[in-house]
Amino acid sequence: MAKIHVRGDSIHPVYRWLTSGEENGVLDKKVLWNFQKYLIEKDGTIYDCLGPTARPYSNKVIEWILSE
Repeated sequence: MAKIHVRGDSIHPVYRWLTSGEENGVLDKKVLWNFQKYLIEKDGTIYDCLGPTARPYSNKVIEWILSE
């Protein structure tokens, strides 16, 4: 475990990919705050990004999980 940057010039490569539509091919969505959730498909593509106030047990998350 280590502290990483999720914004700015020192952004961690995982977050660069998650937040850049140019890199992930789907979504341009900056990190807003702690607990932002990225829904990643089995094939590695991004399905959606939910804000920090979205609950992990929200209808959207549950429906996405059950659709698999």
